[in-house]
Amino acid sequence: MMFEQWWANISPAEQKLIGINNAYFVWTEARRQAPSVLFLNGFHLCRSDDELIIMRTNGPSEGEGGRFNLKEFEEMVNEFFNKNF
Repeated sequence: MMFEQWWANISPAEQKLIGINNAYFVWTEARRQAPSVLFLNGFHLCRSDDELIIMRTNGPSEGEGGRFNLKEFEEMVNEFFNKNF
């Protein structure tokens, strides 16, 4: 759901009480702060601010994981993407 859809679905009284600028600020901050989780076979990836948390979910090293720099991870994904597409 996008902000505009959510805003259109709340009542006019709620819109007036909250105000569109306050609502948009809270919406944006909540999305920025909320952890995003990707479940893969064997791994869970979770974003937290400027880090990526990767946990192994099966095999002999199940439960092991670490925190990694998000920008470095994005650079690796970009390199993979460019190589394969």
